[in-house]
Amino acid sequence: MQRAWSVSTKLAVALKEMAEYVAEESERLEAAKKEDKAEELRDTLEAVQAISSGLSSTNELRAKLSALFSDDDTGRDY
Repeated sequence: MQRAWSVSTKLAVALKEMAEYVAEESERLEAAKKEDKAEELRDTLEAVQAISSGLSSTNELRAKLSALFSDDDTGRDY
């Protein structure tokens, strides 16, 4: 049986899983004496979390990230 998740639930789940991955990977990097890489990873997570604030879907997040990092001047303003 497949779950019928709402779009906002999928975004919340994706962000939660990303946070769990970052916590595990940061721990591994710190154990390998790569504190700078661990901090960079945590900073990236914080940026994605901030960018996703107020969004309700992974598609909205994808579109916002594309617009932010596009070389095209016609991208949406956020």
